[in-house]
Amino acid sequence: MTTFDPSIFHWEPGQGPHAAALERMCAAFPRPREPMGEAWFMSEQRETYPELLGDLAALTDTQIVPPLVEIATGASCFGPRDEWTDWYHYLLPRLLQRPPGPYSRSLAELLITGFMAEHPDPVGRGPYPLFRVDALATLGRYVMSPHLWRNGTRFASESGGLSDCDCLLSASLFFRLKYLDAGAVEPWLESVFAIEDRYWMAQILFWLIGAHPILSGAITQPAQFPEGWPFAVSWNWSHALRGNYSGNFDPPVAESPFLLEENRQAALRTIARVDLAKFIEDVQTDPGLQHLATEMDGAAERFAELYASRA
Repeated sequence: MTTFDPSIFHWEPGQGPHAAALERMCAAFPRPREPMGEAWFMSEQRETYPELLGDLAALTDTQIVPPLVEIATGASCFGPRDEWTDWYHYLLPRLLQRPPGPYSRSLAELLITGFMAEHPDPVGRGPYPLFRVDALATLGRYVMSPHLWRNGTRFASESGGLSDCDCLLSASLFFRLKYLDAGAVEPWLESVFAIEDRYWMAQILFWLIGAHPILSGAITQPAQFPEGWPFAVSWNWSHALRGNYSGNFDPPVAESPFLLEENRQAALRTIARVDLAKFIEDVQTDPGLQHLATEMDGAAERFAELYASRA
């Protein structure tokens, strides 16, 4: 990877997508000439999305969701297609520049799913030299955008309960673990744990518990999380990420690893050093956080069972 300031990958509330990286991506990916077509169709005539050829700012979030779903599921089920790749690259930086809307989180989650389907190889060659760095500094920092933090300090989770990790947060954590260089995993995770927001840390705690099957290597793909998994870490169409993006299923080709082994091990080493004692004490002794303490009951012990043995 080209030399860069590694602090660009740190997570800091309010520091969303990197402006210069967004500009590079916009310059690298002009609008395709032909409209994008759907992936799933049964009729003789294939539907297209000609509205994408116009002003994206004039489209609602609900108009943009369907083509993103087609890109994510098309690539994972039918294999690579230049048409979907070109449109994905064009949409990626421009959708990250949109003003916040009611479905901004869903769009960001779908962009992450689409990226993983279009670029399943974490170290594969990108369309331009800084592409992976720029993706990590833009899409990988969207979860730090100012509008997702109340008063700049409290993460505005949309999970139904703390035991269900916020979907955008989960997608963003997996995105970083998948595409960072192994040497950048530890400093990035340390920046994650350094964010002083108890609700944020509770979400991280439940994500670590829920993500353990894939972090431990018990499963290898997001689609393999068992149905009814008590600590949900799925996100928009993550179940389509099965590891085979060739379009060839008979016989199936070898799966593309979701997480590189060196990244997974770097994450486990860093997680094993996490000390939750102060966080747990703060939650349990603050009268205003009794609801949080109730939802977290037993979580710290479960975390220790899963990870402390690696310390």
